[in-house]
Amino acid sequence: MVLFFQLDVPPDIPRFGGDHLLVFQCPVHNDAACLREDSQQFPERYWEEPRIWGHPGAFWRIMLHRDATGPADAEEPHLLGRGLVLHPEPETETVWRTDLPGETHTELSVGRGEFKVGGLPRWQQDPESHRCACGAEMLFLCGLPEDVGFESRPGQPEQPDSSYSYAYVLFLGNALYLLACPEHCHPAAVWPVLQHRRGISSPRR
Repeated sequence: MVLFFQLDVPPDIPRFGGDHLLVFQCPVHNDAACLREDSQQFPERYWEEPRIWGHPGAFWRIMLHRDATGPADAEEPHLLGRGLVLHPEPETETVWRTDLPGETHTELSVGRGEFKVGGLPRWQQDPESHRCACGAEMLFLCGLPEDVGFESRPGQPEQPDSSYSYAYVLFLGNALYLLACPEHCHPAAVWPVLQHRRGISSPRR
């Protein structure tokens, strides 16, 4: 699998501070991960055999280590290496309420829709919540906005169903929200929630 990015979670991030996050995806399998049913609690070992449409197993692997695991030393052969620097930013929360007869409509916008670690997610659609197989409520860890491209190395094949000829994307370029188990029941107990302004992007056929 291709290592798209890795980072040390800043120590001030509740429940995950000090962990090391690595995000991988298959270089020839680029798709969305959509659950076949509206499941609030994931089954056992859902990171290996998730119940998603059209796939017998996961084509990605997201690892969150709370041990001596550090940055991968070997260069990723598919993608150009880039430095990742995190800066603390204050987060603002804005709520709009429209009260109509017999109806209350609330829209919530949180922070900026940029690459972020910790804080609150800025959902493109309705917020999602899931419970880990161990029973813990999964928490937002990291998010990427839509259409983030990771530049490929010269000579590498184009990624199937990518928005770019010169870069790879994660999960078809959908906005990505990583929800992780705060109990750290397994290093792979992380789920990729995908959203898009117009729904979930699907592969071009």
